[in-house]
Amino acid sequence: MRSEIELPRLELTARFAPPPGKGSLRLRSRNLKSVYLRVYRVSEERLRELHALEGYRNARLDHLRQINEKELAALLQGDPAQRWSVDPKPKAPYEFADTAADPPPLDEGLYVAAACSAAGCEPGRELVTAAIVNVTRLLLIGSAGPAGPEHRFIGEPGETSPVEAPTFHLYALDAGTGEPGADARIEAWHSEERREDRLELSTDENGVADSPMQVERAYPRGRSASLDPLARHGESLAYWAGPLYFSHSPEAPVQVGLELDRPIYRPGQQVQVKVTALLRLPRGYKTYDRNEPVELSVRDPNGQELHRATLKLNDMGSAVTRFTVPTGRLLGSYWISAQLRDFGYGFSGSAQFQVEEYKRPEFEVLVKESTGAWKLGERAVVTGEARYYFGGPVPQAHVSYVVNRERYIPWFCWWWRGRGGGSAVVSSGTAVTDGSGRFSFAFIPQAEEPAAAYPERFEVKVEARDAGGRTITGERGFTAGAKAYLFEITPGAGFFRAAKPAAVPIRLRNLNEHPVAGRGRFTLYRLAGAPPAEAPEPFWGGQFPETPSLEQLYRPSRTARPSARAPSASPRPRRRKRLSGSCRKARTGSR
Repeated sequence: MRSEIELPRLELTARFAPPPGKGSLRLRSRNLKSVYLRVYRVSEERLRELHALEGYRNARLDHLRQINEKELAALLQGDPAQRWSVDPKPKAPYEFADTAADPPPLDEGLYVAAACSAAGCEPGRELVTAAIVNVTRLLLIGSAGPAGPEHRFIGEPGETSPVEAPTFHLYALDAGTGEPGADARIEAWHSEERREDRLELSTDENGVADSPMQVERAYPRGRSASLDPLARHGESLAYWAGPLYFSHSPEAPVQVGLELDRPIYRPGQQVQVKVTALLRLPRGYKTYDRNEPVELSVRDPNGQELHRATLKLNDMGSAVTRFTVPTGRLLGSYWISAQLRDFGYGFSGSAQFQVEEYKRPEFEVLVKESTGAWKLGERAVVTGEARYYFGGPVPQAHVSYVVNRERYIPWFCWWWRGRGGGSAVVSSGTAVTDGSGRFSFAFIPQAEEPAAAYPERFEVKVEARDAGGRTITGERGFTAGAKAYLFEITPGAGFFRAAKPAAVPIRLRNLNEHPVAGRGRFTLYRLAGAPPAEAPEPFWGGQFPETPSLEQLYRPSRTARPSARAPSASPRPRRRKRLSGSCRKARTGSR
């Protein structure tokens, strides 16, 4: 870690700038007192030659965007046009420093700037980084999109012929004055469908140059292309960090829409559906007036088809159909789809509606809180009751229950919830409520592992069914462990001040984390020295290692001695605070 903190770092970034090149270079460094810089004057042809040393033979502009180690090594053997140095000033030791590294005044043209950690600038022995600097008075802006009214690029239904239009638009400006860059020469590479063409363009008196291409109007054809331009005017060059892209896909000539008379239905109710079809034309939409039918399909949440119809559209391009939601099907989201085939393709629309059933419940079933502590391996009793909402009991109601065992996750160990463990059924059965609407059953909670040190969580779910057949559910969770209580010890701060009163709130809770009354004893130890360092953990493979308990971390040694002892501790209510740092198992005791 120390070597990582003390490791020197050096980065150089460049951007285009007008003469004299102010603001073109910026450094990001760490652990360097000085950075030494130099620039080399190069031409576009020289950069292309250096790029070819690595085997790159493409005619595009990659050689103007980056420079690799071999290209830089070849340049460093020559004499630089300028040398200078800067002293980074970080805000604190070992922090990164961002520093402007303006070069001495530079004329228009291309340069390669190198930044080094020592004056010798020897790659392999020193930190060396480089960037291409373009000092230019020329600014090039671009946009993509076919020029002309929209209806030119929307064909009649069944249209097959494309139309040519200016699609890539380039605008040259003087970077200093903002005046149009007239008579700028532009060399551009147009790429489309694995084909690349070299174009020669020039800007007009307004500094504008357009590149045309074929734009498809036939559905579902589409077209995508890119343009990578290099503009020249005198010694100034202008290019971009990447090509300009254009993509166009004609819209479907037929659009199909669906409307329903309501969004939610009950089983047995009638659904009314309206289908509308439109033709898309160059100057808008019109009613679909052809003779093709519409196939309508309705499916339930399981994807099972429950209704199908073939509809004939009227003169207004619409049709209406009705069907009844069958009873006995799943509740939830139902889908309607309509498809019309014409011009050799299929065009579709869809809609969704809900099928729900609601009947106000007449009674409720409650699982009551445990009156005593649940202990693993000992008999536990679950009680509950079923009552009508008007207050009377539900006698002779049949109750079925299921008890699931789940991994116990303390609230302060929320990140353990992804550790798995799942849920397992440990008990199930039936019961009948008495004349007061009460029921009960018993089972023995067992740990998942015989020697489990942690408690176990048990989720009880019950279903009660009255004489009328209505079924109502209820549930409650319980925790069982080898010990009955938990102590919550939450200091208000992570430290105490010497010679000042100190307090440690203690709360006694049952395993369901409900406060209970009781008495306990505590011992305060003074630690001699720092706790032993934990062994480094292996690479994390998706499972959290077992967290040591407080007893393991702070096991009393011969050097630790009690500094205070009290016969009793009265828990004082205090607002719970989330613990920070590692999750430790709470020290537990039984009474």
